[in-house]
Amino acid sequence: MRFLQKIGKSLLMPISCMPICGILMGIGYLLCPAGMQGGDIVGVAAKIGFFLITAGGAIINHMPLRSSENKIIKEISYDCKINNK
Repeated sequence: MRFLQKIGKSLLMPISCMPICGILMGIGYLLCPAGMQGGDIVGVAAKIGFFLITAGGAIINHMPLRSSENKIIKEISYDCKINNK
């Protein structure tokens, strides 16, 4: 039972952060539609929007949701350390 509680607690943080990141990015794209198309960012509202887009994207990009990819990255970095010695 404790094992299942640990799994539930570990999933709580990523699941609670994803809607917040989506809201940040949605407001950011509303203020700065050029951020979606790669255009110029001009004006205070557009810069605030770009900041919100970047903040929401950074949190989503650094969430450890894919354990299989993390295992592969750890194995690659371990192999690189062994080969460099």
